[in-house]
Amino acid sequence: MLLHTEAVVLKRTRAAGGVNMLTLFTKKYGKISVSSKLGFGGKRRSELAISPFTLGDYKIFSNRGYYNLDTADVVKSYYAIGEDIKKYGAASLVLEMTGKMIAEEQPMPDIFTLLKTFLELMEVRQKSQETLVLAYEIKILTKLGYLPQLDACVSCGSVNNLNFFSIDKGGLLCSDCRQNQVNSLIYGVEFDIIGVVKYFEKTPFRRFKDIALKRDDAVKIQRLLREYMAYHMDIGELMSDSLSAGLFSN
Repeated sequence: MLLHTEAVVLKRTRAAGGVNMLTLFTKKYGKISVSSKLGFGGKRRSELAISPFTLGDYKIFSNRGYYNLDTADVVKSYYAIGEDIKKYGAASLVLEMTGKMIAEEQPMPDIFTLLKTFLELMEVRQKSQETLVLAYEIKILTKLGYLPQLDACVSCGSVNNLNFFSIDKGGLLCSDCRQNQVNSLIYGVEFDIIGVVKYFEKTPFRRFKDIALKRDDAVKIQRLLREYMAYHMDIGELMSDSLSAGLFSN
């Protein structure tokens, strides 16, 4: 069967025999692993079409769960991302994280559109790249149904004195319930930090083109989100962390 779809290249690995193994996030079919011999010794356009940070139009042969690339055309290459070390680190983190969050062969058009928008905004962003990364993380957690409980205590349902965040319980704890918990995965949180997360959840993603957080707030939120994702989604250390380390350091 020949599949035809738009896709973002999440990852490319060069294997033996001139083969490229691609992880594509496709609009129609979700995340799929595709083998390709395009790009070696070919035209620059072919090479670009199978490189990360590229949005392309792909024709793919599908046979019993295996996928082989037939043709690839560049729709949009976000080349400016690769020319700036902060943009490159931020986008690399988002691509790797997205690849780990989404399931194989499950169409997720809303998240596909979210990723395209992220790349568009990151390409032209001049500063505070970490704010856009945080907004993306909160949006994708929301779309996947994994955003922490932030409106009431996860233990008793109280809406008062929500001064703590429990990683393992997945949300806020009131002061009374905190006293009954003996757990190192509980952190004190400031009201304004939770307010920021709620604002990010509800604000249309394209508006983040001009929004920038204070660095200290971004660092605090990212620390909580990464520990939360590691615990609940098994997303721990990432290969791209070394590239994006400067985004969330004071």
